[in-house]
Amino acid sequence: MRKRYRDLKPWTLLLSALQILHSVSSLPDSPPKLPTKTPSEMLLPIDSTTALMCEPLFVENTSKIVKANWYKDGLLVATVTNSKNANYESRDAPKGENALPEVGFLVIRNITRSDEGLYWCQLEAKAEKIGEIFALTVAYVGTVAPESEIEFVPTRPKMGAPLVVVCPHVKALPKTSVSWKINNHPISSSKSEPLILSNSSLLLRKFHLSDIGIFECVQSNFAGKTRIFGYLGMEMVIDGDQVPDEDPVIEGNGRPEWPVVYEVLIHFIILCVVICGLLIVYMVYTLFCLKGDFFQFSLHQCFRSCTRLGGGRWRKPIFPQADYIAANQILRIQRV
Repeated sequence: MRKRYRDLKPWTLLLSALQILHSVSSLPDSPPKLPTKTPSEMLLPIDSTTALMCEPLFVENTSKIVKANWYKDGLLVATVTNSKNANYESRDAPKGENALPEVGFLVIRNITRSDEGLYWCQLEAKAEKIGEIFALTVAYVGTVAPESEIEFVPTRPKMGAPLVVVCPHVKALPKTSVSWKINNHPISSSKSEPLILSNSSLLLRKFHLSDIGIFECVQSNFAGKTRIFGYLGMEMVIDGDQVPDEDPVIEGNGRPEWPVVYEVLIHFIILCVVICGLLIVYMVYTLFCLKGDFFQFSLHQCFRSCTRLGGGRWRKPIFPQADYIAANQILRIQRV
């Protein structure tokens, strides 16, 4: 390397240095460093339109034209004034779009995922005045790969046996919610049959003839949705006497544990109610149906004698004798 520079003539080196200085001087102003402000997060659906406001232009209370530069991730993308907006990448406006006031907005139309990044504006004359920083994130729902399709486990279901229908995963932001349809009839997530598992699969505990047809899996968020179809024909179903090739396996967190717990709990409650009912019937039978022995015994013990605690050691009567009893005793004495 040193030998190479030694072979060059002095004027050649000087010319090269002048060319470098000229190229540097011809470059536009270097973009500012990334501001230290906390950015404002914006989650926008794909193919939508947004307008970012340049705050320093509104603060400048002057009738003169004030220029500001818009930056994306530190790179200059547009120049605006307090009386003119900027159309990001000169994208076409959709039909029926409402006109925006010309006050220095950066208008981003037909947003794509490549538009994600940090945006901010800065006055040309006062570089220290930086506007709000926008952290732009694009919400979307991806498409299904051509080789992806709904999977049935087992591939040949058996009548009356469990069947799991698995929906292929689709990339999306934010996370999608999954709904199912069988032959265009929606499946409610609040019902226990069929059951939508936590991994978005569909569980049919007992496969019936009415379940044959078209299965539809819909994955959606506020940015859009994707539909995936699967067909289960009669030729794919085996008879009850035959043995299926494989058993349905529910892996991960998709196991239907809670429905089993609910069934056990319901059976336990029913058993408790039956036992309580039998006890009540037994008590009623004891009180009213055993020839009145209970009442006779209770009245006899109450009025003829007292307990060891209340009446003393000799179990004396605690109430005076009736008049007819006293009269009978007097007559007996007189007769004697």
